[in-house]
Amino acid sequence: MKRQKLWLFSLFVVLLALSLTPTLAQNEETVISIAVPELMKDTFKTIIDQFESENPGIQVEIRTVPGFEPPLYPMEEIDDYLDAVETYVRSADVVFVNTEALTPEATTAGYFLDLAPLVDTDTTINPADFYESLWRSFQWDRGMWALPVSGEASLLFYDPAAFDAAELPYPNENWTLTDLANAIRALTQLDADGKVAIPGFMNYERGIEALLVSLLETSLVDESTTPASPLFDNPQLEELLTTWADLAAKGLLDVPENVMMTPDNRPPLFLGSSFMGQVNSPDEKPMAAALLPGGRAGVSASGFGISSGTIYPDAAYALVKFLTGRPEASGAFFGVPAQKNLPEPMATEGLRFAMPAGATSPEMQALLDTALTNGISVSETRYAPYLETAFQLMRESGLEAREALQQVEAQILERQTAAVTRRDTVQVSVTPPITAPELAPGEIALKFGATASISPFPNQEAWEQAMAD
Repeated sequence: MKRQKLWLFSLFVVLLALSLTPTLAQNEETVISIAVPELMKDTFKTIIDQFESENPGIQVEIRTVPGFEPPLYPMEEIDDYLDAVETYVRSADVVFVNTEALTPEATTAGYFLDLAPLVDTDTTINPADFYESLWRSFQWDRGMWALPVSGEASLLFYDPAAFDAAELPYPNENWTLTDLANAIRALTQLDADGKVAIPGFMNYERGIEALLVSLLETSLVDESTTPASPLFDNPQLEELLTTWADLAAKGLLDVPENVMMTPDNRPPLFLGSSFMGQVNSPDEKPMAAALLPGGRAGVSASGFGISSGTIYPDAAYALVKFLTGRPEASGAFFGVPAQKNLPEPMATEGLRFAMPAGATSPEMQALLDTALTNGISVSETRYAPYLETAFQLMRESGLEAREALQQVEAQILERQTAAVTRRDTVQVSVTPPITAPELAPGEIALKFGATASISPFPNQEAWEQAMAD
């Protein structure tokens, strides 16, 4: 009986201690970490100081990664990509992402915290404050995986004089695949040998996904499943790829080495970022800008997500939300602020991509507002990058469009299966804050860092060993 009473008393003490733990923890400072590009560290140091002053009790440790972008590239081998994602989300509680690096495989595998429950219960955040397409950019599979900070739109830029000379209608929302193909054929300039001297069309973006999707009448994504499935069994899509492959086979999509973005030999039609239309230069011949077919635009976004390994989701979310409202944070990346009424940061030291005052004309700003409101968000085009793979299969292996699309659709499903399998075993923990070393008399602590303007960082292992030594 005494043993039973002693056991019950011990259990009571343990339960009492557990019940007191949250209260005691509230009196301690919460320390979270954020991963940002090395070259942006000073910019974010100022922002973080402001956040800490407005959020007493939360301390933020800034950690850096090399290069300008997240160290995540959707590699051909899915396990290599997921390994890179896991390493990244272990590096900090809050990590910067963009729509090229953050993919459904990464979220399906369980590496990012779903922000939807936090956003849905937050009465201080208003989705209407954001450009609609940017707000949707990180939403898929019934979850929200990051909050946008800045964004860009992909537009068609064209030379009106060249179109007038070829008696072609200007690009507009009613353009069809036939209109686009006819313009490329008519505008291409050949040399004496019959080779392309100046292409009629060039792509200055990372991919042509948004342009291809804008020409389709149906979605490429089946949202009825989780994760969503690709919808590539589409006759219109097959016609689109067949036409595109035909243009490529005739050399009309080739880019001569001497063609650069200069006024003298610039293509008369190109797909480019809205950033290209925000800098006025009196020395350049005027280029007009238009939305993609359907009256929409491609959209890319930069933002911040939260590692699923964080033990402070509320503090991490508070930081992410704070960053969406800071012009300095948006100015660290390409594009305009994701919040519509947030003033654009001016080009000052530390803000790498902020626009100089007066750089955006009223006409371009109006077009940009429309583009970012009605744009084709990455959540709609998340399987579209595989169209480039299908296109390459058609060119290199001689496959018909239908067979090429079947192969890449099977590839997507295999990658999804690998991500689901990874989710069942993944256990992420964020690297804890670095504590200052205890120094003996006469010893000093020396901070050592290295950075490069290219990615991946050259000789990274050697530099890390040098720092450790």
